[in-house]
Amino acid sequence: MEKSKVYYTKKISSDSLIKIFNSLGVTLKGKVGIKVSTGEDGAKGYLKKELIAPFVKIVNGTIIECNTAYSGKREFTIDHLKTAEKHGFTEYAQVDIMDSDGEIRIPVKKGTHLKYDIIGSHFENYDTIINLAHGKGHKMGGFGANLKNQSIGIASRNGKAYIHSCGQTEKLPDAWNVKYEQKDFIESMAEAANAVSDYIKDNNKQIVYITVMNDISVDCDCDKNQGDPVINDLGIVASLEEEKANGGDITAEMISDIKTGLMGPIAGIGDTITQGIVKTVLLAIGLDMAANGSVMGPLFFFITYTAYILAIGYFMFFQGYKFGQSAYDKISDPKMFRKITDCMSILGLTVAGTLIYTTLSITTPLSFTFGTTVIKVQDLFDTLVPGLLGILTTFIVYMCIKKNISI
Repeated sequence: MEKSKVYYTKKISSDSLIKIFNSLGVTLKGKVGIKVSTGEDGAKGYLKKELIAPFVKIVNGTIIECNTAYSGKREFTIDHLKTAEKHGFTEYAQVDIMDSDGEIRIPVKKGTHLKYDIIGSHFENYDTIINLAHGKGHKMGGFGANLKNQSIGIASRNGKAYIHSCGQTEKLPDAWNVKYEQKDFIESMAEAANAVSDYIKDNNKQIVYITVMNDISVDCDCDKNQGDPVINDLGIVASLEEEKANGGDITAEMISDIKTGLMGPIAGIGDTITQGIVKTVLLAIGLDMAANGSVMGPLFFFITYTAYILAIGYFMFFQGYKFGQSAYDKISDPKMFRKITDCMSILGLTVAGTLIYTTLSITTPLSFTFGTTVIKVQDLFDTLVPGLLGILTTFIVYMCIKKNISI
């Protein structure tokens, strides 16, 4: 199989959007629906009419959306349409709220969390879907772009509740009270997006993916209090899926399987390094500074951890597009991964040990008298291993937790 072609332009403009679409060489068929977020009232990162209106007109597309699960100005169809009008979408295209007349269930094949996906019933009316996503942060998913646009975005209100609860309930507001791990939510989004891909294939429909990376904030376009952008605009990207549209030897199953299959392993690598080591080390340093009365403790953690997340996200994003499918082989190389984790583990254990010594002060008053000489046990411990009792106590508590023993 030939390497995937990556279409990327740094310039973000209506002309660039049209140009990158034309580079795909796709002939659209039938009625075209453009899935794009209309943006919550108060949000400012959604794709503006100045950027996408010319493209929408050229492909003769209809803006398609579904109502939100959370309370807001897009919760119900009448308010949603008003918000879409306020944000300028109705000035250049028809806006179809796909679950305004109901919803349909589509199968989830080999789902771990979802048995089915619930999408807006009007989705059936479109022969071609253009997944036009805005790349930005997302508090629950980490990053929101095409996958979120195809899963949460195409799901009806009940479908959104079903995905957000990882398949535990379709009811609102019950979905917000369900407990789950973040990875379960991300996997549920992947399963829902995969279900849409399968439905498109099984019903002889067509889909095209484009991501616009501008106004990138840590908040989603669904957040009415969306923050300002945190990094510079990156450009417009289209990759992998369009090679299939160009006749490349790529099946729909391959595309979906790559997206879904890599999410778990890659998250395992990232969580091990970021959550298990980097965050722990930085937090330990910050806590130690705060314990010593320095106001820089929490500021140190916030600044360094935010800088790390932005830097690693920026670097890995472009490395992924640069190396394509071979990126996973490079990231998961056993020798390289072992070296990185060993180094970070040593650093983490060193910092954790230092934190125990500086913050956990446990001493013993025991002493022995030999003639006129008084020997204090604590002095012996301090001579041999400073902070020994604190280390032993920590080790005992750790073993009790590991063996599920309550003290």
